Amino acid sequence: MFFLASILICIPLAFYYNFTNLYLNEIGVQSAAAVQSLGQVSEALFLLVMPLMLRKLGVKRTLLIGMLAWALRYALFAFGDAGSLLWLVIIGLVLHGVCYDFFFVAGQIYTDRFAPSTCAAPPRA
Repeated sequence: MFFLASILICIPLAFYYNFTNLYLNEIGVQSAAAVQSLGQVSEALFLLVMPLMLRKLGVKRTLLIGMLAWALRYALFAFGDAGSLLWLVIIGLVLHGVCYDFFFVAGQIYTDRFAPSTCAAPPRA
């Protein structure tokens, strides 16, 4: 189930990585690349919060929060603009930390916990 959800989330994620800067420039955001770096700062901060989330909510609920954050993020991008609704776009960018860390990093931890260690790496010749 996690594998299928990852594939589905990666479809819009490919567009995010390729077109977010173009989108920000198109709607008139000044210094789009600098604004976009808020997502990277968010990712670092939420990476520090994630162990607490895993301990309090467990892996499955943390994954669910990450998945819901993806949907919220794209809704914010759809309704935001460079004018009075720029704050929606900014929140969408800051959600990158929740989206990525709470889904992909938590998913890696989940997979490492339950997959046999013999599957981790192919044997060396």
